[in-house]
Amino acid sequence: MILFGCSKPNHPTGGVWDCEHHSVCDKENPKILFSWARNAPSLSLPDNVGVAVGGDSGIDNYVVQVHYNAKFTGEVLDYSGVVLNVTSLKPRYFADVLLMVSSAYYNIPPHMSEVALNISCTYYGPTPLHIFAYRTHAHSLGRIITGYNILNDQWTLIGKGNPQWPQRFYPTTPEVVAEPGSILAAQCIFNSTTRDTVTYIGAHGKNEMCNFYMYIYVESEYGTMLKQLGECLDSNDTKLFAKYPAEARKPLERNPLLEMEANMTMERFGEN
Repeated sequence: MILFGCSKPNHPTGGVWDCEHHSVCDKENPKILFSWARNAPSLSLPDNVGVAVGGDSGIDNYVVQVHYNAKFTGEVLDYSGVVLNVTSLKPRYFADVLLMVSSAYYNIPPHMSEVALNISCTYYGPTPLHIFAYRTHAHSLGRIITGYNILNDQWTLIGKGNPQWPQRFYPTTPEVVAEPGSILAAQCIFNSTTRDTVTYIGAHGKNEMCNFYMYIYVESEYGTMLKQLGECLDSNDTKLFAKYPAEARKPLERNPLLEMEANMTMERFGEN
């Protein structure tokens, strides 16, 4: 489930729309405000942090996009959705989602125990980015996703996640600060030993995705800068990823509780 912000949506309100072949927003790129999957818990922003909507923010409408893992059975009332807490009080800090993502240019060969997709970009903004949460997203082949902040050749882990667990925004501990000039790097590790054909990056469940989300905030006076951040897409920096920490490829220890919570989404909902 993805919550987008738009000045004007590209479809009438109140109905179901074909999100694969129609854009989310009318004439601008959609802004991701929140994303959720695999039975994850809710998100709470830090004190004095908020996402700007209305006014000159460019966000006058919300669009919720829901992807289902399995069709419902029987007659089911669908209450899927997002509940937002909105205030007219201006916070000290404005927040936004920065997405690092692999494009459809890449693919995953079959019968491979480890395939890495890399993403990197340099932050050139005028003020530090405070990274307070991260989220990983992949489909069934994803095993480990990591993100790092690199400044003066010093690598700081932003977050490491198993995309088969609940895909929530996990807090960074401690908070990571990306200074102007910092390099942000992410890597997704896939296992394709069960596939007999090439797996492509794409929107369908049979495809794969490599997404590393970061929830960031800046001082409110720099709030308009957030509109210009966009996405961080792919990487051809072989020298950088030759230094990528080996620890990033080490699987996380098993967590039976998180595995159970995530696997609940595999059960078909409804009555026969």
